[in-house]
Amino acid sequence: MFTGSVAQTWNDLAVYTGEKAIQALVGKERQQVFKVNAAQMRANYDGGVDFQLRDACTLLCAQTADFLYDEFTPRQTRYAAGSRPVLEAVVKEQLNGTTGQRDRMLMLMRFCRDLYQRDPGRNITDADYIFGGREEELIVKGEELCECLGRLFVALCEIAAIPARYVIHIGGGHIVAEVLVDGHWAYVDPRTGVHFERDDGLLASTWDLWSDPGLFRKQPDRIKAEISPRWTWDERVWKCEQIFFQPQEITGFTNYSLMDTPRYRYARVTQKEATRLGLWSHAKEYQKLTARIFGLAADGWRLDWSARKLVPSELIYRNDGFSQFYYHTAPMSAAQMAAEFIDPLAGTNVDILEWGLGPGSVFCYDTQVGQIFGEDLTEDQRAMLREGDINVWCNVMGMVREGIDPLRAAINRGHQQGLKMYTRLEMNHEYGPADDDNWMWIGFVGDFNKQNPQFRIPGSVRLDFKHPEVRTFKLNILREAAERGSDGISMDFAVYPPFFETPDPEILTDFVDEVRAMADQVGAAQERYIELMVRFPAAAADELGLDWKRWMREHLVDAVVPSFHPFKTEFDLDLDEFVSMGHRTGVKVYGCIFQSLGFHDTDATPDDERIGPKYDKAKTVEVFYAQAMLFHRAGVDGIQLAMAEGEWNRRPFFDDLSNPERMLYAPKRYMANQGPDSVRVVMFDPDQSSTQVDLRLADDTAAAQAAGHAPQVRLMLYLDRHLAEREQVIVQINGRSTVVVTRQDLSWDRPMPDRHDYFDPDWWRVGEYTMDIDPLSVNLGVNRLELHHVNSANGEQKTLSVRWIDVGVSY
Repeated sequence: MFTGSVAQTWNDLAVYTGEKAIQALVGKERQQVFKVNAAQMRANYDGGVDFQLRDACTLLCAQTADFLYDEFTPRQTRYAAGSRPVLEAVVKEQLNGTTGQRDRMLMLMRFCRDLYQRDPGRNITDADYIFGGREEELIVKGEELCECLGRLFVALCEIAAIPARYVIHIGGGHIVAEVLVDGHWAYVDPRTGVHFERDDGLLASTWDLWSDPGLFRKQPDRIKAEISPRWTWDERVWKCEQIFFQPQEITGFTNYSLMDTPRYRYARVTQKEATRLGLWSHAKEYQKLTARIFGLAADGWRLDWSARKLVPSELIYRNDGFSQFYYHTAPMSAAQMAAEFIDPLAGTNVDILEWGLGPGSVFCYDTQVGQIFGEDLTEDQRAMLREGDINVWCNVMGMVREGIDPLRAAINRGHQQGLKMYTRLEMNHEYGPADDDNWMWIGFVGDFNKQNPQFRIPGSVRLDFKHPEVRTFKLNILREAAERGSDGISMDFAVYPPFFETPDPEILTDFVDEVRAMADQVGAAQERYIELMVRFPAAAADELGLDWKRWMREHLVDAVVPSFHPFKTEFDLDLDEFVSMGHRTGVKVYGCIFQSLGFHDTDATPDDERIGPKYDKAKTVEVFYAQAMLFHRAGVDGIQLAMAEGEWNRRPFFDDLSNPERMLYAPKRYMANQGPDSVRVVMFDPDQSSTQVDLRLADDTAAAQAAGHAPQVRLMLYLDRHLAEREQVIVQINGRSTVVVTRQDLSWDRPMPDRHDYFDPDWWRVGEYTMDIDPLSVNLGVNRLELHHVNSANGEQKTLSVRWIDVGVSY
């Protein structure tokens, strides 16, 4: 990333210093960043000291590192006592007899870090905001900007006889310092409190961190505790990893001494004047450039899809805690349960087996808090249930009567197979209406709900979490699961909202905090840490009272699973906001892939023997690969496979879903997200003949072609009726190519039924039109499809609905 010979003398260093340094930078965009950063600093400080220090910096690179860490900065300070009495008084007050070079340095760092608290309400966009000034003036105003704090910190260290120097992250737009502590240079950020320790106990230098970026994630709690309350440790580490110490970054050093003040101009510049000088226009250009060179997405806390490296992620396999007992003819032994639903995961990419506690309100383990499924039902009531429901009751109770708790047995077997075992509670899964003729109410709802109608949301059978008794019941179930040995508690708020008559985020946050405290209490007693994961509807969390941002910021949870609700509306769930928050907090973010697409309910009913099985739109391996790759491109920490029971045994490709390399050039099938009514993507009528639909692809067809592959892309439209003779749907793709869909493109030539026949496995293919499109007309990421409906020439105006838009990619 740098060019030039090794610097062995001051003369050699000249080509890496000041304006000449631009020639040492490889890449036109990096050179432009160097220029624009200088122009921005000049405008910001009207050419004053903070610009002068930036303008005089010497690049840190392999060619200059030895010299910069040897002769470049004097190891003895030059400060003359009495020169700056106000600053001396500050140093004396802060050190207050502190001994030890590291402790003295840290006291001065904390002073600078906390200066903003003197006037926390100021805003740099205020017209009368003052940039810059002498060090004494910075203290009086409560300085908060990194460039001024870096200079102030270096000056205070000099008075304390601690050598220090100014460090500029030119691409990252951040200024820190290096301080000579215990004979070794230490990277210190006086604005945020960030510094790092090496394995040998010495503080790490800038070059140490460049050489060993693994140090960022190895810091002890006492180092992390120095972070300013304005940030989290995780967000500052992410900035270091992805920006300040990313290979594209440009870092420079400048020496600064209070004895050299005559060289500098200590201008005080108002925000209004800086704006006139071009500060914000330069800043806008600078932001665009740095986003490109670092591959940053819009909010700056995640990477653009094209910049993110695809790496394997964690894989969670989830069952519902019920279906594994439903499909197994009684009796089932603990050994059979393990052989079918746990042992097949050993040696695979599955890291966590998430074991369901049961269908929400009754349970499939030996609970002392709630009821076991089927317990206490009369023979007449059991006769209302399905054959599989009786299997559940017999299988679970059979083990319990033998003194075996299915949950404890599953956890123990999972541990033997090297799996982490989570236990999942469906937080509000109740089955209305509350009617003794409703077989689901009879079998699937526990006594807590049945005997306490006052705890329900009015007009519903769902429980209202405003009642302490409801929260206590749920907490005790989770405690029971934790005490059985689970490694993690999974609170599934996606099953099913709402949780209040009137949402109250404070109540739910306090409840999550209670669960966190309970897990810590049980974990401490058992000498282990119990993780906490929450799943919730991504789009509706706030209005439901689910304050996930607070849960992440306050580290109440270890992982979040933003999910769909209702799930048939979101084939592609946008997790950008959640991934960004994950980077800022260190809380893991998982994408959820559901077992089906959900366009039709295929759950069995007691009438199935009479009416036959039902079918959903097929969710093929290509569909699973597409959803998994979308999550990998988004940068999730892992994928949760939300299954019913042992589907893993029938779908060996599940093991690929955590490894993007296995799927990169495999066939995939994407879908556009459904419209608000969850029935169609778009509807044309005589008053609306054109529309736009966005569809994201995780395939980079241009890169694939450049790598020697031959991508093929197919567009599939599913219409609610067959096209007439001269009727057309014209699709423009990203403004680059156009396809015209006519009746000749019909690829599933069956009569259009009066209604969808969900008892035919291929019902969803009726009205399928397929055509090839130019593989280079599609983008990695968002694709804009413009659809135009052209009615038949006879003038008859007909409505037309597009039920689905699918895109297939193969190689």
